[in-house]
Amino acid sequence: RVLEDRMETLEPKRPFDEILDRISSPASPMGGGSAAALTGALAAALGCLVARLSKVDSGPLEEHREYFAQAAERDAEAFREVLVAGKAEESGKAAALQAAYRRAAAVPAGMTARAKELDRDLLRLKEAAPAKLQPDLTTALGLARACRAGGIAAARANLPFIEDPVYRRAIEEQLDRRPPD
Repeated sequence: RVLEDRMETLEPKRPFDEILDRISSPASPMGGGSAAALTGALAAALGCLVARLSKVDSGPLEEHREYFAQAAERDAEAFREVLVAGKAEESGKAAALQAAYRRAAAVPAGMTARAKELDRDLLRLKEAAPAKLQPDLTTALGLARACRAGGIAAARANLPFIEDPVYRRAIEEQLDRRPPD
């Protein structure tokens, strides 16, 4: 085992291993919502690549990439807040949980709206990009749509815990808005 341990320290980690380790760890607050956000960031990154190679403005796609990278952390923080609220003192626990569940639903719900915008921007880029870059855009569109689906699932997972029916309905309406064709 000594040799195996030494080999592991000599092998360079891939740059994405850290994030994969965080998502797969039961101790991490990152889960499906964060993974959905990272999927959006990957979609936007591929869009940036295609835009740059096509000599098209990549600015909107760069903004999407940054938004989704930050959304992954916001989603993890929202879930962390749910965990902390669950351990709060009884006198303030119910209110803390309600606030935490609202945020835990709102963050991924917001991602779904942004994923629709990303989808739209990728479709526009598809019209301008050369044929050799179309496979990258097909992948980016699939990732953007997976981001939206994951965001919807993550938001809906929190809705049963929110007592305010008006707030739940507002989140559901946000989730039910149709993506672009």
